[in-house]
Amino acid sequence: MSETKRKRELPALSRQQTIELLASAVNYCQQSGLVVRALNNGNNLVLTIEGARVEIGEQSARFVADDVPASFPARGEADGEK
Repeated sequence: MSETKRKRELPALSRQQTIELLASAVNYCQQSGLVVRALNNGNNLVLTIEGARVEIGEQSARFVADDVPASFPARGEADGEK
């Protein structure tokens, strides 16, 4: 069975279940020494993770620790900007 087909067959999670998964991931981040801060902004949760960044490519994005070399050019560099 292909990976894509298997993913489609997984049961949908509730909003609360996905928040609980996020909380678990935050705990793992903290256990590894990353500093995670959270605040409420109206009905929105805002998280910051010191020592981490998001890399945005043309068709994908990933979160990485700041000591991991960049996989994608910085935004604008691909267009010749700096």
